[in-house]
Amino acid sequence: MSCSDPFQHTQLLNIASWNIRYAPELVTNDAPKESFPWSSRVLGMGKMLAELDLTILATQEGNKQQLSDLDETLPNLEMIDTHRVWSTTFFPSFFVNTELVSVVASGDLWLSNQPEVVDSKLPSSAWPRMLTWALVEIEGHNGRWLLINVHLDGTDIEQVEILHRLVFGLVKTHTPTYTILCGDFNASLASETTDPAYRSLFSYFQKYKQQVTYNGHGKAQSGKDWDIDWILTSSNLPLSYQLRRSEHSALQDLYLSDHDLVRLELAASR
Repeated sequence: MSCSDPFQHTQLLNIASWNIRYAPELVTNDAPKESFPWSSRVLGMGKMLAELDLTILATQEGNKQQLSDLDETLPNLEMIDTHRVWSTTFFPSFFVNTELVSVVASGDLWLSNQPEVVDSKLPSSAWPRMLTWALVEIEGHNGRWLLINVHLDGTDIEQVEILHRLVFGLVKTHTPTYTILCGDFNASLASETTDPAYRSLFSYFQKYKQQVTYNGHGKAQSGKDWDIDWILTSSNLPLSYQLRRSEHSALQDLYLSDHDLVRLELAASR
C-alpha cells in the first residue's frame, strides 16, 4: 500500500454509539428513588467504555450534568462541547480520543424550522430534538470525516425530513471524505420505510445493523427487541474497510442503560 493511497491507515477506527438513559434524579427533585442511580451507572459506564479502547463515542439522552460526569470518567476521551450553548434539555454528544482525532469544526442543530435556535422544536414534537456534528481528521485515516449524532422520533416524518435537509446541508458545506451518521432513531432500521427522506438517506449511507437494542419500552409495545440504535457510514467508504461486529450488552453486573451500546470497528481487509 503506497503512501498516496487515500485509504491508508495504521490502526483500527473504533466507533460506538450509546443512549445512556437520562437520570430522573438529576431532572426533578421529586423523582422516585432509582434502583440503579446515575452515580453508580456512570462509574460502570466508565469501566465498560475503558475496556473498548474507543476512538469516538457518540451518546444520546444525557443532560449537562450527566455528560460532565461521564467526561470525568473517561480519561482517554474528551467531549466536544466548545461550540455548545447549554440548556436543560438532553444533548447528543461526541467524545473523542484527542491523541487521534483533531476537531476542525463542530456544532449543534435542532430538528425544527429554526435549526440554529436552541431548544426550538416542531409543534408535533413533545420536546426538542436535535443533532450534534463534528468535522474531524483522524490520525492514520486520510481525509476529513463528518460525524453526525442524532436523537429523534424516527416515526415523525417531519423530523426525518428536517434531518435529511440538515445532513445533506452539512455534507454540501463541508465536503467530507466520509460521513458517519449514528444515534437513537426511535424507529427500527429493519422496518419497511417508504418515505422519500428515508430512501434518500439509505441510498447515501450503508445500513449496518449492529445488534438489536435492549429497550424495555420496545418490548412492551411489540414483544420484540428494537434495532432503533444505528451506526451508518456513507456508501463511498472503500471496500478495503470491513465491519467487525462486537456484542457488548448494556446489562452486565450493573444495570447501565435501557439501550445496548452499538459499536463499529473499521479496519483494512488483509
